[in-house]
Amino acid sequence: MKHRTFPCAASRTSGACPWRRDAAPFEFGAGDFEAMRETSEQPDASGDPDDYGRAAHGQMLFACHSGDPDHLHAPDADVACAGWLASGVAMAGNLRVRLAVAAGRLPAKCLTPREGWPELYDSYDEMVREKADPGW
Repeated sequence: MKHRTFPCAASRTSGACPWRRDAAPFEFGAGDFEAMRETSEQPDASGDPDDYGRAAHGQMLFACHSGDPDHLHAPDADVACAGWLASGVAMAGNLRVRLAVAAGRLPAKCLTPREGWPELYDSYDEMVREKADPGW
């Protein structure tokens, strides 16, 4: 699974990772975050194991807002956001992430912040409250 290895800092062309507590607020609209909420919540499969498996396989990842710098215009340019992965939200709410770790397609070390990392939000709702521009 393609993923970032450190939460993005602000650059000339884009803002910092929204999972960073030190990132500027209001770089993204509230609607953008609502559209991404499903990346951080368990899929609803109404108790049917087959539906649950299909829901997990198709669950989206919270992609890095900067994309893959080596393939920005490729069809598979999305890479999982390092801040989202390390916040704990991905492992708790995204079955696709848990399956990738179990299958060895995503290193477990990606799921916790490492030394020298910025402080990250602990929940999706907290991050959205602090970062989403309600006017968008």
